[in-house]
Amino acid sequence: MLKPNSPTPLFRPGAAAASTLATATAALLAALALSGCDRATSSKPPVAPEVAAAAEAALDALAAACARAVEARQPTVQPTGDGRWTVHGYSAALVQRDVTTTDSPITPLLGKIVVKDNEAQATAPSEADARAIILSPVHLVANRTHTFIYRFDGQRWQWANGSRTTKAPSQSDTTVPLERAELAAPGSDFAACLPQ
Repeated sequence: MLKPNSPTPLFRPGAAAASTLATATAALLAALALSGCDRATSSKPPVAPEVAAAAEAALDALAAACARAVEARQPTVQPTGDGRWTVHGYSAALVQRDVTTTDSPITPLLGKIVVKDNEAQATAPSEADARAIILSPVHLVANRTHTFIYRFDGQRWQWANGSRTTKAPSQSDTTVPLERAELAAPGSDFAACLPQ
């Protein structure tokens, strides 16, 4: 055992060779283990390039249709019941999409579309005043993130599931599941985000 402040030997004959041998052995064993993992995972058939390309193109088209639909939303103006009027709307949405390759032979490709927007609302004494309001961050009600998950069946994307996370000032974040029927309902802002 070394005493405090005693010089640490820089080289001990035989120790360096033993240490180098131990390090090399550990590296060789790790490389063999990893190469075995590579062989095990590579035995699964990869997604054919034409299938992957078709999936990418189809999800691009679906994301573009979804983006156009949410971009076309207009604010709504409604009476509040107490003689006042409310204007309610959403900011321009950020629409992102992603395709992921999985290890599953049943669903080798998963797709995801994420739509982020802000919900805003303001109240005015008359309908004309409400229609004149330009919603801005000052009228923020909540930030929303819609996440839609799809699986590719080799020919087309199929709905898998969805969720909406809402972040409202001074409130806890909430996440709720979204069903296909809810998105497909008349008047839904997100019907175009469903595969046909």
